[in-house]
Amino acid sequence: MESHTATELILSLTSNEETMQRYPYPFKLRLCYTLEQKKYTLRYEVSSLTDERIPYQIGAHAGFSTGGDEVVVEFDNAPPIYQYPYDGFVQYPAKLLAENGRLVLNSRVYDREKSLVLPTDQMTGCVVSRADGIKLHYTWKDATTLTIWGFAQGGQFLCVEPWWGICESRNTAREITAKEQIFFAGKEKRIHTYSCEVV
Repeated sequence: MESHTATELILSLTSNEETMQRYPYPFKLRLCYTLEQKKYTLRYEVSSLTDERIPYQIGAHAGFSTGGDEVVVEFDNAPPIYQYPYDGFVQYPAKLLAENGRLVLNSRVYDREKSLVLPTDQMTGCVVSRADGIKLHYTWKDATTLTIWGFAQGGQFLCVEPWWGICESRNTAREITAKEQIFFAGKEKRIHTYSCEVV
């Protein structure tokens, strides 16, 4: 933990001997959580500690209680929703999932699907309506995919995860710099944000 107040928490990780064994790049990562009334925002800051640009992908598994057995997800501006089929590996190309920007999600959906991995070309946010009437508005900027999964093993939860990057396909290159949707950061930090607000 780098710092905290009543409305902000900053976590940071700097590369060390242990991280270099698995990810051989000197880096600094900061996760900055802020709370403002009914809205929280997470800001990722990624930077290289040398002149070499570092490859990365980033996202998180933020979840919430659904308050019941079903939720409705409605995307801002009602774009058609496409899905990368996913069976532990992403498959291309993306296929049309819904034309009206609306998904009804429950355990029956996740009996068929491990996760919904959605390209975010036309998406900047969505409203999730819980079974008890509470609505959560998610927004993000520049994310490349959105993963939505939940209701596992009878649980009443859902994770809505903007990602800057994508799950691997069966043909994904082993070299990290050649992977799909890879990002690069230099000494000047790269910033990615998303937020969730009770509306």
